[in-house]
Amino acid sequence: MTRIEMSGAALLTLALLTSGCGTTKDTPPTKAQGTAAAKAINLVKADLGAGYTSTPSDPSGKSGAIPADVATCLGLSGSAAADSTSLVDISSDDFAKGAPPNGVQLSSEVEVVASTKDAHKQLTAFQSDKASTCLGTSFEKTLKQQVGASTKGVTVGKVKVAKLSPSDANTDGAFGFSLTIPVQGPGITINVMTEIRGFLKKHTEVTLLSLTYGSGESLDSNALYGKLVDRAKASAV
Repeated sequence: MTRIEMSGAALLTLALLTSGCGTTKDTPPTKAQGTAAAKAINLVKADLGAGYTSTPSDPSGKSGAIPADVATCLGLSGSAAADSTSLVDISSDDFAKGAPPNGVQLSSEVEVVASTKDAHKQLTAFQSDKASTCLGTSFEKTLKQQVGASTKGVTVGKVKVAKLSPSDANTDGAFGFSLTIPVQGPGITINVMTEIRGFLKKHTEVTLLSLTYGSGESLDSNALYGKLVDRAKASAV
Protein backbone atom coordinates (compact mmCIF):
# COMPACT_ATOMS: atom_id res chain seq x y z
CA MET A 1 0.00 0.00 0.00
CA THR A 2 1.21 3.49 -0.77
CA ARG A 3 1.76 5.51 2.34
CA ILE A 4 -1.20 7.82 2.78
CA GLU A 5 0.01 11.41 2.37
CA MET A 6 -1.27 13.82 4.99
CA SER A 7 -0.95 11.23 7.71
CA GLY A 8 1.60 13.38 9.50
CA ALA A 9 -1.02 16.10 9.91
CA ALA A 10 -2.79 13.87 12.36
CA LEU A 11 0.03 12.31 14.28
CA LEU A 12 1.39 14.71 16.88
CA THR A 13 -0.99 15.40 19.81
CA LEU A 14 -0.23 15.19 23.53
CA ALA A 15 -1.89 17.07 26.43
CA LEU A 16 0.24 19.08 28.82
CA LEU A 17 0.15 17.24 32.16
CA THR A 18 -0.61 19.42 35.18
CA SER A 19 -1.21 18.94 38.89
CA GLY A 20 -2.84 21.02 41.58
CA CYS A 21 0.51 22.49 42.59
CA GLY A 22 1.72 23.31 39.05
CA THR A 23 3.14 21.65 35.96
CA THR A 24 4.60 18.21 36.48
CA LYS A 25 8.21 17.49 35.55
CA ASP A 26 8.35 16.47 31.92
CA THR A 27 10.61 13.43 32.05
CA PRO A 28 10.68 11.66 28.67
CA PRO A 29 10.78 7.87 28.47
CA THR A 30 13.79 6.14 26.95
CA LYS A 31 13.96 5.07 23.32
CA ALA A 32 13.83 1.43 24.42
CA GLN A 33 10.65 2.07 26.41
CA GLY A 34 9.10 3.90 23.48
CA THR A 35 9.97 1.13 21.05
CA ALA A 36 8.42 -1.50 23.31
CA ALA A 37 5.26 0.59 23.65
CA ALA A 38 4.93 1.08 19.89
CA LYS A 39 5.30 -2.63 19.19
CA ALA A 40 2.70 -3.47 21.84
CA ILE A 41 0.14 -0.92 20.56
CA ASN A 42 0.33 -0.94 16.75
CA LEU A 43 -2.14 -2.96 14.68
CA VAL A 44 -1.18 -6.39 13.35
CA LYS A 45 -2.80 -8.43 10.61
CA ALA A 46 -4.61 -10.62 13.14
CA ASP A 47 -6.60 -7.54 14.22
CA LEU A 48 -8.29 -7.41 10.81
CA GLY A 49 -10.84 -9.62 9.14
CA ALA A 50 -10.23 -12.10 6.36
CA GLY A 51 -9.06 -10.94 2.97
CA TYR A 52 -6.55 -8.28 4.00
CA THR A 53 -3.05 -8.21 2.57
CA SER A 54 -0.15 -6.92 4.63
CA THR A 55 3.01 -5.16 3.44
CA PRO A 56 5.76 -3.41 5.43
CA SER A 57 5.31 0.34 5.80
CA ASP A 58 7.38 2.61 3.59
CA PRO A 59 10.31 3.84 5.73
CA SER A 60 10.84 6.78 3.38
CA GLY A 61 7.50 8.31 4.33
CA LYS A 62 7.70 11.43 6.48
CA SER A 63 5.76 9.93 9.35
CA GLY A 64 5.33 12.15 12.36
CA ALA A 65 6.16 15.35 10.50
CA ILE A 66 3.43 17.90 9.91
CA PRO A 67 3.43 18.99 6.24
CA ALA A 68 4.98 22.44 5.90
CA ASP A 69 1.88 24.00 4.36
CA VAL A 70 -0.33 22.69 7.19
CA ALA A 71 2.10 23.90 9.87
CA THR A 72 2.22 27.37 8.29
CA CYS A 73 -1.57 27.49 7.97
CA LEU A 74 -1.99 26.53 11.63
CA GLY A 75 0.62 29.02 12.83
CA LEU A 76 2.99 26.36 14.13
CA SER A 77 6.73 26.89 13.98
CA GLY A 78 9.98 25.45 15.29
CA SER A 79 9.89 22.19 17.19
CA ALA A 80 6.10 22.39 17.54
CA ALA A 81 5.84 21.98 13.76
CA ALA A 82 8.32 19.14 13.34
CA ASP A 83 9.17 15.77 14.83
CA SER A 84 12.39 16.96 16.45
CA THR A 85 11.16 15.88 19.88
CA SER A 86 10.21 12.40 18.69
CA LEU A 87 11.99 9.56 20.46
CA VAL A 88 10.30 6.76 18.53
CA ASP A 89 8.04 6.79 15.46
CA ILE A 90 6.92 3.35 14.29
CA SER A 91 4.17 2.46 11.82
CA SER A 92 2.31 -0.80 11.54
CA ASP A 93 2.33 -2.75 8.31
CA ASP A 94 0.09 -1.34 5.58
CA PHE A 95 -3.12 -3.34 5.24
CA ALA A 96 -5.35 -3.44 2.17
CA LYS A 97 -8.50 -5.17 0.96
CA GLY A 98 -10.18 -4.95 -2.42
CA ALA A 99 -8.84 -3.45 -5.63
CA PRO A 100 -9.55 -0.34 -7.69
CA PRO A 101 -12.13 0.99 -8.12
CA ASN A 102 -13.36 -0.35 -4.74
CA GLY A 103 -11.24 -1.01 -1.69
CA VAL A 104 -9.77 0.11 1.60
CA GLN A 105 -6.29 0.74 2.95
CA LEU A 106 -5.32 1.34 6.57
CA SER A 107 -2.46 1.49 9.03
CA SER A 108 -1.65 2.69 12.53
CA GLU A 109 1.27 4.68 13.84
CA VAL A 110 2.73 5.16 17.31
CA GLU A 111 5.01 8.04 18.16
CA VAL A 112 6.62 8.62 21.54
CA VAL A 113 7.70 12.21 22.12
CA ALA A 114 9.96 13.94 24.60
CA SER A 115 8.25 17.34 24.81
CA THR A 116 4.68 17.53 26.08
CA LYS A 117 4.82 21.33 25.68
CA ASP A 118 5.23 21.14 21.91
CA ALA A 119 2.65 18.38 21.63
CA HIS A 120 0.15 20.51 23.56
CA LYS A 121 0.65 23.33 21.05
CA GLN A 122 -0.11 20.93 18.24
CA LEU A 123 -3.19 19.57 20.00
CA THR A 124 -4.56 23.09 20.42
CA ALA A 125 -3.89 23.85 16.75
CA PHE A 126 -5.60 20.72 15.46
CA GLN A 127 -8.61 21.29 17.68
CA SER A 128 -9.04 24.84 16.34
CA ASP A 129 -11.74 25.81 13.85
CA LYS A 130 -9.03 26.50 11.28
CA ALA A 131 -7.71 22.93 11.22
CA SER A 132 -10.35 21.59 8.83
CA THR A 133 -9.56 24.24 6.24
CA CYS A 134 -5.79 23.75 6.56
CA LEU A 135 -6.01 19.97 6.23
CA GLY A 136 -8.52 20.08 3.40
CA THR A 137 -6.48 22.51 1.31
CA SER A 138 -3.30 20.47 1.76
CA PHE A 139 -5.02 17.12 1.09
CA GLU A 140 -6.62 18.37 -2.12
CA LYS A 141 -3.37 19.90 -3.35
CA THR A 142 -1.39 16.74 -2.59
CA LEU A 143 -3.89 14.41 -4.27
CA LYS A 144 -4.04 16.58 -7.39
CA GLN A 145 -0.25 16.55 -7.62
CA GLN A 146 -0.10 12.78 -7.20
CA VAL A 147 -2.89 12.03 -9.66
CA GLY A 148 -1.74 14.59 -12.20
CA ALA A 149 1.77 13.22 -12.17
CA SER A 150 0.83 9.57 -12.60
CA THR A 151 -2.59 9.19 -14.23
CA LYS A 152 -3.58 10.76 -17.56
CA GLY A 153 -7.22 11.69 -18.02
CA VAL A 154 -8.07 11.69 -14.31
CA THR A 155 -9.27 14.83 -12.52
CA VAL A 156 -9.68 15.58 -8.82
CA GLY A 157 -12.62 17.56 -7.46
CA LYS A 158 -13.12 19.66 -4.34
CA VAL A 159 -12.48 18.20 -0.93
CA LYS A 160 -15.09 18.06 1.82
CA VAL A 161 -13.83 17.95 5.40
CA ALA A 162 -15.76 16.90 8.50
CA LYS A 163 -14.59 16.63 12.08
CA LEU A 164 -14.90 13.25 13.74
CA SER A 165 -15.43 12.73 17.45
CA PRO A 166 -13.58 9.59 18.53
CA SER A 167 -14.00 8.78 22.19
CA ASP A 168 -11.40 10.27 24.52
CA ALA A 169 -12.19 7.79 27.31
CA ASN A 170 -9.00 6.27 28.76
CA THR A 171 -6.87 8.76 26.80
CA ASP A 172 -5.41 12.19 27.45
CA GLY A 173 -7.20 13.67 24.45
CA ALA A 174 -8.50 12.62 21.03
CA PHE A 175 -9.43 14.11 17.66
CA GLY A 176 -10.43 13.07 14.16
CA PHE A 177 -11.11 14.21 10.62
CA SER A 178 -12.77 12.81 7.52
CA LEU A 179 -11.65 14.15 4.13
CA THR A 180 -13.65 13.13 1.04
CA ILE A 181 -12.82 14.06 -2.55
CA PRO A 182 -14.28 12.91 -5.90
CA VAL A 183 -11.86 11.52 -8.48
CA GLN A 184 -13.12 11.29 -12.07
CA GLY A 185 -11.67 9.12 -14.81
CA PRO A 186 -12.87 7.94 -18.22
CA GLY A 187 -16.43 6.73 -17.65
CA ILE A 188 -16.20 6.55 -13.85
CA THR A 189 -16.23 8.77 -10.76
CA ILE A 190 -15.28 7.47 -7.33
CA ASN A 191 -15.02 9.11 -3.93
CA VAL A 192 -11.73 8.85 -2.08
CA MET A 193 -12.10 9.26 1.68
CA THR A 194 -9.33 9.52 4.23
CA GLU A 195 -10.20 9.22 7.92
CA ILE A 196 -7.81 10.15 10.70
CA ARG A 197 -8.44 9.16 14.31
CA GLY A 198 -5.79 10.11 16.85
CA PHE A 199 -5.33 10.10 20.60
CA LEU A 200 -2.62 10.50 23.17
CA LYS A 201 -1.70 8.70 26.37
CA LYS A 202 1.16 10.00 28.48
CA HIS A 203 4.06 10.63 26.03
CA THR A 204 2.56 8.23 23.49
CA GLU A 205 0.65 9.42 20.41
CA VAL A 206 -1.40 6.92 18.42
CA THR A 207 -3.01 7.42 15.02
CA LEU A 208 -5.37 5.23 12.99
CA LEU A 209 -5.41 6.07 9.27
CA SER A 210 -7.80 4.67 6.69
CA LEU A 211 -8.38 5.38 3.01
CA THR A 212 -11.54 4.12 1.35
CA TYR A 213 -12.19 4.42 -2.39
CA GLY A 214 -15.32 3.65 -4.36
CA SER A 215 -17.82 1.57 -2.44
CA GLY A 216 -14.96 0.43 -0.23
CA GLU A 217 -14.91 -2.69 1.88
CA SER A 218 -16.38 -3.35 5.30
CA LEU A 219 -14.24 -1.63 7.93
CA ASP A 220 -15.16 -0.99 11.57
CA SER A 221 -12.84 1.93 12.28
CA ASN A 222 -14.36 2.56 15.69
CA ALA A 223 -13.62 -1.00 16.81
CA LEU A 224 -10.00 -0.75 15.63
CA TYR A 225 -9.66 2.61 17.34
CA GLY A 226 -10.97 1.07 20.56
CA LYS A 227 -8.45 -1.74 20.29
CA LEU A 228 -5.61 0.80 20.02
CA VAL A 229 -6.93 2.70 23.05
CA ASP A 230 -7.06 -0.49 25.12
CA ARG A 231 -3.47 -1.33 24.19
CA ALA A 232 -2.26 2.17 24.93
CA LYS A 233 -3.98 2.09 28.31
CA ALA A 234 -1.82 -0.91 29.17
CA SER A 235 1.42 -0.06 27.35
CA ALA A 236 1.77 3.71 26.81
CA VAL A 237 4.81 5.39 28.38
